[in-house]
Amino acid sequence: VLPAVIRQHQLLGNIIRYQVDAGGATLQVDRLNRHAADLLPAGAPVRLRFDRDNLREVR
Repeated sequence: VLPAVIRQHQLLGNIIRYQVDAGGATLQVDRLNRHAADLLPAGAPVRLRFDRDNLREVR
């Protein structure tokens, strides 16, 4: 689990794309947009859980 903070978001139809600061890195995280309660505001603290072996840098 990695603590992070939401910096901004984009609504992309049924996807919400978040830019988050986490562990000294800036990450883009996509989440399904099922309803208005899924949208997190800038500055919201979150915790990310993922398998680090599956991460790849996108250029």
